[in-house]
Amino acid sequence: MGKKKLDVSDTAIDVAGGVLGAAIGLIPGHNTALMGAALSPIFSAALKDLRMRVSSNREQQRLDSATVYVADSIIKNIQAGKIVRQDDFFQGENNFSSEGAELLEGVLLKCRAQYQEKKVQLIANIFKNIAFDATISAQMAYQVLSMADGLTYQNLCLLSYFGRRQDFLEFQILKEPFSMYPDAFGIDTWVVAHDILELYNRGILSSQSGFMESTSITPSNIGLTVRGKGAFDLMDLNSIPNDDVLAVIRPLEYKAHFGTGRFGLINGEKPLA
Repeated sequence: MGKKKLDVSDTAIDVAGGVLGAAIGLIPGHNTALMGAALSPIFSAALKDLRMRVSSNREQQRLDSATVYVADSIIKNIQAGKIVRQDDFFQGENNFSSEGAELLEGVLLKCRAQYQEKKVQLIANIFKNIAFDATISAQMAYQVLSMADGLTYQNLCLLSYFGRRQDFLEFQILKEPFSMYPDAFGIDTWVVAHDILELYNRGILSSQSGFMESTSITPSNIGLTVRGKGAFDLMDLNSIPNDDVLAVIRPLEYKAHFGTGRFGLINGEKPLA
């Protein structure tokens, strides 16, 4: 059992370290050798250390999956012409003193510990994206990393929806508070509304109308705060499959059996005469 785990981890180390450097070196351009030299030892050193702290096969699989995904994404970005950030993010007295190395370790640790495995690649995106954007500080990345660790995949689906509502134009989101419709607030709605209230109180979601309790939420007035938008961009939350997003937001939809609201409106509109 132990030998099997070691073999899998060694494979991941090879992919993320030596293979990463070799693959980058094959890409045309005078900066690629420097990129490979900067990134390869960071991956190798981080993984060799993390391998010693893995306690289960599932953790090892999540760690390997995140590692290979990040390495492959970096290679694809460079092949697409993107340039690895040129500041001192990957520089330090040794591999683990640089901000890049420390963030990579933090990202992989969080990926390894996720019980919701659909979160793994989303968290891994934090390192993939910061590696190519010098405008993103390590402090911002750590804040998003800490935030993401405390959110469920369902929470991230909510952020994905409110960050790209234009992709769901056929979805009839409720335009009045839940309290306007007695039949609108079932158990599934309560769960989603509670999540929205929590994300609102944490400064991740905003509201044009404000609310103090879940029944007073107007779903159509919800949006992302600056903090929420930072997570949306850094984690590539637009990549969450639409079907996953729809499965989470269904309780926010106006349904015909709700009928007319307490103010005589039908989902915020006056009934046709």
